Amino acid sequence: MVAIAGAYYVGVMNQPPAPPPPVKDNVIQALTKAGGFTTFLQAIQSADLTTMLSGAGPYTVFAPTDAAFAKIPASELSALLADKQRLISVISYHIVSGHFTSSELANPMIKTLRSAQGSNLVIGGNKVEKAALVTRDIALATSNSVIHSIDTVLKVPLRLLTISTVGLGLKNIQPATYGMWVTEGTTQTSLGKFSIDSLGVMHTEHFGGGIDNTFHRDSGDFADSTSFAVTIEAPGDVDDTPSGVVVLQGAVSGSTPLGPRIDFTFPATFTGASGSYILATPTDGNNNVDERSGIWFLDPSGPMASLTLPALPSGWVYEGWVWVDSEVISGPPGQPGDILKVPITTGRFTSATGADNWSRYSMVFAPAPLFPGEDFLQDQSTARGNLLQMPSRSHGYPLMNLTFPLNLADGASKVSITVQPDIGGIDPQGVGPSFIQILIADIPNDATDHTVYTLSLDLTSIPKATGDLTAHD
Repeated sequence: MVAIAGAYYVGVMNQPPAPPPPVKDNVIQALTKAGGFTTFLQAIQSADLTTMLSGAGPYTVFAPTDAAFAKIPASELSALLADKQRLISVISYHIVSGHFTSSELANPMIKTLRSAQGSNLVIGGNKVEKAALVTRDIALATSNSVIHSIDTVLKVPLRLLTISTVGLGLKNIQPATYGMWVTEGTTQTSLGKFSIDSLGVMHTEHFGGGIDNTFHRDSGDFADSTSFAVTIEAPGDVDDTPSGVVVLQGAVSGSTPLGPRIDFTFPATFTGASGSYILATPTDGNNNVDERSGIWFLDPSGPMASLTLPALPSGWVYEGWVWVDSEVISGPPGQPGDILKVPITTGRFTSATGADNWSRYSMVFAPAPLFPGEDFLQDQSTARGNLLQMPSRSHGYPLMNLTFPLNLADGASKVSITVQPDIGGIDPQGVGPSFIQILIADIPNDATDHTVYTLSLDLTSIPKATGDLTAHD
């Protein structure tokens, strides 16, 4: 027998392959295994978010239980599940990119999380927004994502009011400003002031006063808002109390795919307004002289009121105007100025019956009729002089050459009735007619005195606006 000393075999032992890491559940699988989320899973599918949530993530999902969805009236829930765009927004609001466990949510440094919808979720205590956390860290060990069940379906917060500038009926009212207000219960809260320039562009106070047509809710949302209002505020106003002069008011009246719609309207309706006027100068005591130098809103057959006007809300009055051609003194002395059509007030009033608040141009030789109107016979400030000084160039009223008595039947003059703001007897816009002009007429050339002429109703200047409430952070 032959022995081979020292012989041995050297080789590599084959090791069995390591088992693959366990495949962790995605959000859809974890919710299905956990049970109690049937409606939420249906909503995810209807919103076409199944593919996203079937991915590796990680996601943090605040999942409403079936009991949470049962709190929603059946008709509202059906409408939500049928509205894909709204559903995407609502479901995405329950999802956060990243992995936030219950211990991490308890960190007081974490106050908000950015949702997949784009708005922040407020985290605090045992709540996310207004929903209570029911079960935390569902499937934490078996999923890349983390799920926390909640007892209430979250509503996407509406924190941004956007005013459409298309058809916006507001005009420049400098030096006054506009204020935007929201009402919740009995509390009115300011959303900021804004102005409208000569081109109709809105400039808001926030963002350094830039061009903007949005109003932001810095905290909370508009969920409990009952109405909105735009007011006219006096120059220099800095308080957080509305003036009471409401130029637009609105409440939620409809919805767009993004959120609720607000229709803003003026707080009075003028569809039934009408009126007429006559030319006459009763305060000079002479019915044969300068009779076409005065205008009165009355029917001489009575006499009786010739204006049919609705009662105005607090903070508003009516005002009559005549518009006449005038040479404006704008250049060096001795040089002719521009001819402009300028308004001169006949007075303010709240009733078609009774005297108005103005008689500066009338005489006193006979009592004035107890109706709105004015005799343009003299300018008392210059003792029948030719030069009429309007209060301020900043309001568009420079020095004008006007000869009294005025001849309103010259074929160039007009008459109108406007609606003017009033804060304690003072017009916050300053001197001049409001942009809200409801009755107007051209005075005929060679019009005869004591003859009734009709005013035309014009509703094009009545302000209106629309607004949308959307989510924003």
